Amino acid sequence: ALRAALVDKVFSITPAKGPSWRWEFKDNGYFFLNAGSFYNSGKWSTKDSSLCQDSGKTMGCNPMRQKDGVLYIKRDNGETLAFKPQ
Repeated sequence: ALRAALVDKVFSITPAKGPSWRWEFKDNGYFFLNAGSFYNSGKWSTKDSSLCQDSGKTMGCNPMRQKDGVLYIKRDNGETLAFKPQ
């Protein structure tokens, strides 16, 4: 269910500090992330209720949940971010 909620979609994410993110998830298992001048891409997958990524720069899984039709991810620093579809 989590994969279906992400695949072939683009999300806008606003962290407490720093620029907004644009995060795109392709059906072929690749993601593209832009945040200000920062850019990252690599492979993504889901495992249970977590989003996993491997880009060479970052690797790991973060828990996600859905509430009232909105996806949320918990960052390594503990911050919870909402995924807003573009």
